Amino acid sequence: MSEPDGGDQRARGRRYSALIIVLAAVVIGLCTVVGEALIPRTIPPNDAWGWLSFLTAVALFTGVFAATVAVTGSLGAITRVLARRPLRERLAALRDRLSRVLLAAVFIAVGASLIWLFADPAKLVKDTPVGGLDFARYCKSYGYAANDDAFCSLNIPLDKACDWQYGSSGHRIEMDSGPYSGRCVNSKKKDVGGIKDMAGYCRERFEPSAEVGTTVLAGTWVCRTPIDKNLACAWQYQQRDLAARKEKDGLWLCYR
Repeated sequence: MSEPDGGDQRARGRRYSALIIVLAAVVIGLCTVVGEALIPRTIPPNDAWGWLSFLTAVALFTGVFAATVAVTGSLGAITRVLARRPLRERLAALRDRLSRVLLAAVFIAVGASLIWLFADPAKLVKDTPVGGLDFARYCKSYGYAANDDAFCSLNIPLDKACDWQYGSSGHRIEMDSGPYSGRCVNSKKKDVGGIKDMAGYCRERFEPSAEVGTTVLAGTWVCRTPIDKNLACAWQYQQRDLAARKEKDGLWLCYR
């Protein structure tokens, strides 16, 4: 097949230019949508997720700018090369470029869809304060009597733990030399032994709680469970997807 004349070359060049512009616009548009979704509402960001989201958005916008400059600066040269080459070479080159551009577009589209469906970038950055976190009220709702900012706790009634251990009522605990020397004495004043499964008593006593354990605090056996602060925020304010964060003054606040 003969080489196209000047008019054909210009017409082909215009078509190639339009095709390249459309494909570039699709890719750049997808990157822009994802980048805008990742921009935190508060600058500078308040947490690690915020900084990660912000830096990802900056990287995407930098890539969009670089791609725009590259396409703008080389569009004429690319179209002239494509228009001058033989038809078979043009088709092969165009097919190769199209496959790479379409693969990139599909990858970005799939990635953006997954982010929106499963991660929801707007929710990664929690920067709207909802209110303070009331650890005491949260712990008392599960039956605990005390707490700090890490655990809910309750002093173990050792007489009741003895009743649970030996399957009958009326036991009392006797201590010889500290919390590890306790002995259970039944209603007939018989020493039946120690409490062999203190943790089991706590797990049964606080069955709704997760990760219930035992420890000795100030010489006293306690049941305790770690506080899931994000869950405590959701419980207190009856909203999903809240995040707890410790402020500089030591107080814990819930954010959405």
